[in-house]
Amino acid sequence: MMVHLARAAGDPDARPIAYPLVRPDPASLQPAEVTAVAAAVAGNPRWCVIPHADVGGDVMAMVMPAGDNPAVPTWIVHREGVLLRLDVCRWETYTRLGAYPAIAPLLTSLHAAIWAEGG
Repeated sequence: MMVHLARAAGDPDARPIAYPLVRPDPASLQPAEVTAVAAAVAGNPRWCVIPHADVGGDVMAMVMPAGDNPAVPTWIVHREGVLLRLDVCRWETYTRLGAYPAIAPLLTSLHAAIWAEGG
């Protein structure tokens, strides 16, 4: 475990206190991954990317239609362990599309899925 050692405030003779370093939650998408998903759909007026945190605090990116059309799916990019997942929700059906070790192959699949929906 990585720790940062510090002395208690106001007591020069106190023993060092170990504080765990704050590390990004491995279950959440990292800011660079959310940015990569947003960049993948930038310039396409039919889609928008919304970062979302679930009740556990895990961050995901939701690629949603820009308009209010329930027939158009929403793609969800999130982490599951060390893998990135791409899922889709259409109507009220949630389907897992794939798991990827890195963001690049996931974005390739996301582009293909968007293309299949007409853009």
